[in-house]
Parts: sequence; structure tokens; C-alpha cells
Amino acid sequence: MNFKKTFAILLLVALATGTFAGIQFGDAQVPEEMKTFPVIDAIPNPVAVGEDCLIRAGILQPLNSHEYGWKDITVTVVRPDNTTETLGPITSDSTGVSFVNYVPDQVGIYKLTTNFPEQEMPVDTMDMERNGITIPKGTIMKASTSETLELVVNEEPTMFYPGHPLPTEYWSRPIDPQLREWAVISGNWLFRPDNSLALYNDYAPETAHVLWANQMTTGGLAGGLFESVPATSETGDAYEGKYSNTIVMNGIVYYQVGEYGNVMKTVAVDLHTGETLWVLNGTTFTRGQVMWFDSWNYDGVFTYLWQVVGSGGWFSTTNTWKAYDPYTGEWQFTFTNVPSGTATTYGPKGEILVYTINTQAGYMTMWNSTLAGLSTTDPSDAYYGSWGSQTHGKTIDASKSNCYTFNATIPAGLQIGSSFMGSALKVYPDRVVAMSFNHTHVRVWGLSTEPGCEGNKLFDNTWTAPTSWKEGYVTQHYGTATNEVEDGFITLWIKEEQKHYAFSVENGKYLWTTDSEYYANAYGWGNAEHTWYAAYGNLYSIGVGGDLYCYDGKTGATLWTYALDDLYGEPVTGQNWWGWITLIADGKV
Repeated sequence: MNFKKTFAILLLVALATGTFAGIQFGDAQVPEEMKTFPVIDAIPNPVAVGEDCLIRAGILQPLNSHEYGWKDITVTVVRPDNTTETLGPITSDSTGVSFVNYVPDQVGIYKLTTNFPEQEMPVDTMDMERNGITIPKGTIMKASTSETLELVVNEEPTMFYPGHPLPTEYWSRPIDPQLREWAVISGNWLFRPDNSLALYNDYAPETAHVLWANQMTTGGLAGGLFESVPATSETGDAYEGKYSNTIVMNGIVYYQVGEYGNVMKTVAVDLHTGETLWVLNGTTFTRGQVMWFDSWNYDGVFTYLWQVVGSGGWFSTTNTWKAYDPYTGEWQFTFTNVPSGTATTYGPKGEILVYTINTQAGYMTMWNSTLAGLSTTDPSDAYYGSWGSQTHGKTIDASKSNCYTFNATIPAGLQIGSSFMGSALKVYPDRVVAMSFNHTHVRVWGLSTEPGCEGNKLFDNTWTAPTSWKEGYVTQHYGTATNEVEDGFITLWIKEEQKHYAFSVENGKYLWTTDSEYYANAYGWGNAEHTWYAAYGNLYSIGVGGDLYCYDGKTGATLWTYALDDLYGEPVTGQNWWGWITLIADGKV
């Protein structure tokens, strides 16, 4: 028998099974003190004087979840002139490392070194890459110093991604993500925005032009005479309007048809070609959403069409919201018990925010659609950093407290004015501003929505109205408010005077009054039959009279007017056509 060969075979079997007597092929336990392996990096390298450089520092040991990080990490920087500075202290993220921004101010070689101080593992941490071992809480992570990295700093500017010019000819979607500069021309129309200001639609056309035409229903001249009138087909009026709540997202236009009590449906049409992509019977949408989900697990944009159904009729306090895929029309998920709220807007990442301000009960809340979508997941869970798996296919009760960003107490005695069922209130990123009014006074107040200061009163000013308001018992309508706080204003329209009165959204004080407009603008019911929009530091106003007025937002002075006149005297309302501002974009009205 070949004993050497037999022993070799037995040894291989023992190695494979880990059962060879007297030999341990796996660590019995994690050491009480662990050596650490620090890292240092600079991005970009080389870099130029005065340019941003990301310094990456930490150790090659991740932690259990996003709630934890290594603390008090520093980076020693030896500059070209041999002076030394220290960056930090830095707290890592759960990967074990983090970044700090650095701007070099000398040409030459910088020397960078990471310093990791001794500290304990903050929580039991399973390391799947090490065959699922657990590093116990309290394990000493030993201090360490990285190798020294040389950062080269030049005088000449660094070559960065050059970017791409905006298109000068026909283009289509989807847009390549590398064409970052095209963001300014690819905006969406999710809902009629405040002041109908369509952002990110630069290079809007200078003249009207037709891309395509689809006939949607019977239209045009009816044929024949009706009591000597060559009548035309109906197009809907103020009470039976057509094609309301039109949405445009990612190059697709969504409009609804089926008026006058018939079954409604939504039609999705390619905005470039006019091709019908899909039709959804029995479903209409209130708004669209483009939400950037930015977390430790995922970084991307989700888009939805939202169907909102009141659970208690016209004055429902809660609603059911159903999200649909805008590309296919398929249902994605549902929120129940969403508050109707006082105002609905979008947050900085496209999250839908519903503000409820109850002046009688003295509270203000902000419901957040992103928090609602994640409300069934524990924030300490790694999956809290994922969206699709936590929301899609689910029906979620959106009334729970963790669906709200805040619930704050507000001062007593506040009031919110209204006209034509609209609230005289404007939501800004850092505040809520509201106005109430009667025939003797105008009151403007503001509450903070900044973290830690929610509900705090910023200002509360009352202005004494002209005596003519009470003498004539004038008709008052809330006008509009600027989209910006700085030099911003909120307005009140006095019908009988045909004047706008403006008040500051920075401090609530009276600012200015415009000159009287053409008398015909007294007709029409408030901002439902006029358009009063604020944009580019100005106030734009038009109505039945057909004269477009542009007022200076700082003084109220008339900057210019434009008449929608008719050469043949056709309008029955006067010399001009009844005017309406459809939208404002790219410096154009």
C-alpha cells in the first residue's frame, strides 16, 4: 500500500470537512481587541488651487446599520509649506468611512494621513462577508494610522466633465442622464403650480406652433343657422369644463374625458408624436409626482399619477390616494386616511406635503408622502433605505403619527381668510403666511416651519383699511402670493376699486396699492375668473377687460400693459377679448 498517497488523501478530506483532529480551521471567537485598517483618499487627485476636493477617511470595517458610525476620525494635512492642519473630527457612515470637503490654497504636494482613535464596537454587528461572524458590542477597535497619501495641487484648473449644450433641433425622451444641462428644459406639469409658473421649461417657444393634432370630440361650426345664429359646438363652460387636471410628465400628456356625469377616463398621449399610449377607464388623476428617493440604499427618481378620492364627500377630512405608474397606467400602491388639509404642496425632493392648520384647536401638522410610504418599516431597519419594496403592492394606513414631519402648537386667535373657496394662505420652505380681511382691517401673519421652530410666530401685523371699504361694503378677494419670501408679497383685490393691495410675506407689513384697472375687470368672480399671478418680481393681472397689467413687485407701479384687442369689434365684453394667463415660463407670459 502507498501510505504517503493514502495519508495525502485523508489530509485533503480532513481539510475539506474541517474535522482533522487537533486542527481548527475557523476562528473560535472574534478577538476582544481588533486591528483596524484605515483608508485615506482624495477625489480628484490631482486638483487645482481653489477647487473642491473630497477627502475620504475611515476604516475598512462597516457597522450594523445606518444609525451607527465611527467617531472622532481626523485627517492630518501637511501642506507644501510644511505647515500642518487637522481636518475633523469626522463621523463615518455605516460603511466605516466618510468624506470631508477640502479646498487647497497652495500649489505643490499635500500629504494626508487618516487617524483612527481607539473605540468600541457600538452594537453587535454581523459580518456576512466573514461567513456571518458577529463582532460583539464592546469589542475594542484599536487605534490606527493610515499610509500617507500625496495630493497633487496644480495651478492649472482640473479638467472636469465638459457637459453638453442644449439641443438646437428635434429631440426625444428618455433623455440620457449624462445630458445634465438639459434639466432646465425638461420640466413637468404635475399640477397647476402656484402662479402657473412652469419651472425648468427654459427656451420656451417665442411663437405658437402645432406639433400634431388629434380630434377628441365633435367640434367646430355646427352647420346651419339657429335663430339666425351660425352656432358652434360646445366646448364646456365654467361649470361643465372639459379636460381638467391635465398633467404632463416625462413627455407624456394625460387628460381626462367623459364629462357631464358619464364614466370618466384618462388618456395618455405621447407629447411629441400625438400617439395614444393607453386609456384607463373609470379613473382620473388629481396630480402627478416626480419624487427623488435619496438614501443609503438607493438614489433614483420614482414617478406616479395620483388618484385622490374623498372618503366623506365634498368636505371630507380624509382621502384615499392611489398611485399609478405613468408609463403603463398600472396601480402601484394605496394610501388610506390621507388628511385633506389646508394646503398641499411639494417638498424639495418632490415629496407631497399636506399642511393642516387648525386655528380654532391651535395646531399645525405637516403630512409627508415619503414618510407615509415608509411608515410600516422600522427606521432602524436597512430596508428603510429602500422605497419600491416597502410601498409597491401595498395599502398603507397614512394616518399614523410617523407619517407626519411635525405636529406643532400654534398661537391662539389666528384667522385665515378665503374667497371663492380658496384660502388666503401660502406655504414656503421655511414658513406659512396667511391673510385675513374685513372692511376695516387686513391682518397678515407668518408661522415658522423650520425644524425645531415649527409653529413659532414670525410676525402678526394688522393694517387699517381705507374708510371707503366700509362705506361701500366693497367686495374683497384674495389675489396671489409670490413664490419667494425675499421681497415677496401677498395681495388682496378690491373689486369696486379695481385695485390690488400688497403686503410683505417677510414681515406682514403693508407695501403698496396699484392704480385702478379698466372697469370691466370688476366683473368675474375673484381669482376663479381672473388671473393674478406673481413671477419675476412682478404682479401680472388680467380679466374680463382684456388688458394685461404688469406691476412692479416692490412699488406697485404699472410697468406696462398689453391689450388683447380685436380689430373687428367682435367681443361682446368690450373692445378686448376676455383674457386669461395660461402659464408663465422662461420669462414669458
